[in-house]
Amino acid sequence: MSQAVRLIRLEVLHDLSQRLAGESVGGYLGDCLDALVSGTAAKSAIAFTLDERLELVADRGLDSSRRSLAALMRGASTFAERCLATRKPVKAVDLRVDRDGVDDAGEFVALGTPSVVAVPTLDLRTPIGAFVLLFATPNDVDLETVAFAGSVANLAVLRAQRDRHRGEKLSTEQQEETAHMVSLGLLTATVAHELRGPAGALLLQQE
Repeated sequence: MSQAVRLIRLEVLHDLSQRLAGESVGGYLGDCLDALVSGTAAKSAIAFTLDERLELVADRGLDSSRRSLAALMRGASTFAERCLATRKPVKAVDLRVDRDGVDDAGEFVALGTPSVVAVPTLDLRTPIGAFVLLFATPNDVDLETVAFAGSVANLAVLRAQRDRHRGEKLSTEQQEETAHMVSLGLLTATVAHELRGPAGALLLQQE
C-alpha cells in the first residue's frame, strides 16, 4: 500500500469523523458509504442495519434499473449475515474461482465486481448492521483495505451510540416534565379543595 493511499485514507477518516460529530444532512450511514468508496477501490458499497431483521438502508454505485438488482442484494445480504454471525470481517477474494456457497455469486461476477468484503458494525459486541463492499479485482481486498473499512464501521457505531443516548436523554426529560405537570395538577387540586371550605363559609355569612 503506497504512502499516498494511506494519506488519502487518513484524510477520509478525518473528514468522516468531523461529519459524524456534527449533524449529517443525508444520514450518517450515507456518509460512511461515501467514505468507503472514496477511501478504497470499491465500485459499490451497501449499508445494512440489523434490528429484528436485516434491512438495506443505503447504497452507493449501484444501478437501480438493473433487472438483477434484487438477486445482487440477496447475495450482499448473505455476506452481511456472515460477518454479523462471526462478528468479524468476511471476504470473498474471487467469486469467479470460488463461489463460496453464495447462491447469487454470478450477479457479482456479471456486475464486474467478483471480490467482496463485508464488515460488521458492533455496539459492545452486539451486531447492529454491516457494510458490504464490491471490488473489481482480488488485489483490491488487501488487509489494509479491510482494516480501513473496519475503522469506518467503528465510527458508524460511535455515531449510532450518540444518537441513541440523545434519544434516551430526551425521553428522560419528557418523563420528568410529565411527572412535574402531574405533581402541579395534584397540588392545584389540593389547594382548590382546601380553599373551597372557607370560601363556602364566607358566602354563607354574607347571605
